Amino acid sequence: MYSPQKRYVSTVDRFIPQRTEKQIDLLSPTKMKTKKKKTKYNNSGIKKDLHLDILKYELLDGFNDPNEQENSQNFLQYRKNIPKNVKGLQEQVSKSGEKKSPKTKKMKKRMKTPNRNLPKRISPRYSLSPLSKKSEQLIKRSQSTKIRKFPTKPFRILEAPGLRDDYYLNLLDWGTKDLAVALGRSVYLWSPTSSEVTKLCKMDGGNVSCVKWIQRGTHVSVGTEEGTISLVDVEKQKIIRTFTDHHERVGRISWKCHLMTSGSKQGKINIRDVRSKESVVSYQAHSQEVCGLEWNQEESLASGGNDNLVKIWSMRRIDKPMGILSGHTAGIKALTWVNNNFLLSGGGSRDQTIKSWSIRSMSCKKTVSTGSQVTNIHFSKNSNEILTTHGFSLNQINLWKYPSFKKITSIPSGHTTRILFFAINPTGEIICTGAGDETVRLWKMFPKPRQQYKKSGLKLANNFR
Repeated sequence: MYSPQKRYVSTVDRFIPQRTEKQIDLLSPTKMKTKKKKTKYNNSGIKKDLHLDILKYELLDGFNDPNEQENSQNFLQYRKNIPKNVKGLQEQVSKSGEKKSPKTKKMKKRMKTPNRNLPKRISPRYSLSPLSKKSEQLIKRSQSTKIRKFPTKPFRILEAPGLRDDYYLNLLDWGTKDLAVALGRSVYLWSPTSSEVTKLCKMDGGNVSCVKWIQRGTHVSVGTEEGTISLVDVEKQKIIRTFTDHHERVGRISWKCHLMTSGSKQGKINIRDVRSKESVVSYQAHSQEVCGLEWNQEESLASGGNDNLVKIWSMRRIDKPMGILSGHTAGIKALTWVNNNFLLSGGGSRDQTIKSWSIRSMSCKKTVSTGSQVTNIHFSKNSNEILTTHGFSLNQINLWKYPSFKKITSIPSGHTTRILFFAINPTGEIICTGAGDETVRLWKMFPKPRQQYKKSGLKLANNFR
């Protein structure tokens, strides 16, 4: 019998390797090759997953903050080059045992004379924001400043042989799907999705003088130089009804739901309910030809005539105008509503100005000289901007900021001749211009429309007692 000898067992539970400084640098995560993910942004230039990042940061205390991640990745790095100031301090500490900073006197002087121009720091306890300061910085960092590009050339040009050069005509209009173009006695439809051209109809009388889509539906109203107006069904490609209320050229048509409003060369305006056969209201609006007609969202109608006047009419009382706006020195074809209380108008070749009118006071608030004939004007709700097309002598397209009327950009060579016809697509991004050079051109001018968020049907207030 003998007792076995006890073997020696090491009690060390860790192995500490010896590595040089170069090896630690190789293991540092900053020098490892990693692919950076591209951040995606929405239309307004804000990071798409920003709300998730903020939630993670608020709940997990900076889990998703890129700056803190960068700082945390430097835990395995040595500082090879020590600053000179630190070396000087080390020598002073080794000699005297106490830190002696050479800048203490200057720091004391600065503390005595504080800078009053610096903003006061607000304690986070008294902050009105529900987020912390670091979360607000994350929001600011995520916003990207996108530079808006304006076109210098059209992205598509359509040939339109027979497109006439006449200031008083309106031969273009864009419906909910297709673009309607009047050439001679015929009306053609161009599809932006398939780029197909179809012939809609052909008038038996004179040439087509104006084209206008109904606001909601698949019907087009076509006016002629003889004074007739035809209502055409696009799906059936057939003329449903024909109205002979005017005796001379119909140059302008405007729709208000089921009410069709038309203006003629005689200066008369007719309002017809297309659902019935005999409900027609006719009155003498101007002493000369009616050039422009535009409804607002309520019950007001603006008409511009070749007598250099703009008149405002109400549906409640058609026989007398609500107000007469004078100040232009040429015919007024360009009309657009900013809202129900402000109207913009553009004058012809002798006037060459844009005027902003207040409907409440019936007065002119601002006048801007353009230097050329104003043929069309449009207010964009997508970007709060005004677009104007011009004739003699510049033949250009201008973009203005509203309400300052500062010129943002201009396209000097839009067409080789004066730009007379204008239309815009349903989303308000693409405009269409037509001129006497027998071309129809498409331009990407405005940004996408802003998203309109619907209110939630849940009543959260009822859940609390």
